[in-house]
Amino acid sequence: MNNQESGVLVLSLVPGLVCGFPMLLILVTALIPTYFDRTGRILSAHPWRSFLFGLINFVFFFAIAAVFSESTIAPLKSIAILSLFIVLPLMTIAGLATAAGIVGERVLAFLTERPGTRLGTLVIGIICLGLSALLPIFGWLVLAILLMAGFGAALLALLRRNGATPVEPGPEAPAVPAASETTVE
Repeated sequence: MNNQESGVLVLSLVPGLVCGFPMLLILVTALIPTYFDRTGRILSAHPWRSFLFGLINFVFFFAIAAVFSESTIAPLKSIAILSLFIVLPLMTIAGLATAAGIVGERVLAFLTERPGTRLGTLVIGIICLGLSALLPIFGWLVLAILLMAGFGAALLALLRRNGATPVEPGPEAPAVPAASETTVE
């Protein structure tokens, strides 16, 4: 491939990535809103647990793909292809959409006192994540952490269909008497 052909390839891919990927995140979020609500609740409640779960599973799926792709057994090769080309991209898109939504909510809360719409916060989050990706090293690190946290939250939301997140025991609240138990004098 000569320099002119590679330049044309780059010029045709850049608009697709700049316009197409954010639109894909918006479309996926609009198509499955309850799933993204669950994912957002999990990521907001347990960001570091989601990050660790996402990092471990990301490495796990890549390891499965690497080990099983060398296998001569057809079903194992299918698992490798399924893991690498279907599970990882879908969970990555779901994780990035969730992370972008939460970043957009927090940026909007920082700038204004009014809550935004789901689409507005998602667009703000996508813009913030895209701009942070332009900053070498620190921006890439922040984006990678958000990607892994979103990936983990997306997997946890898929595993926990009811949307419940485990609740750590906290201090007991003082007992409040019921309305029928209070005396009126």
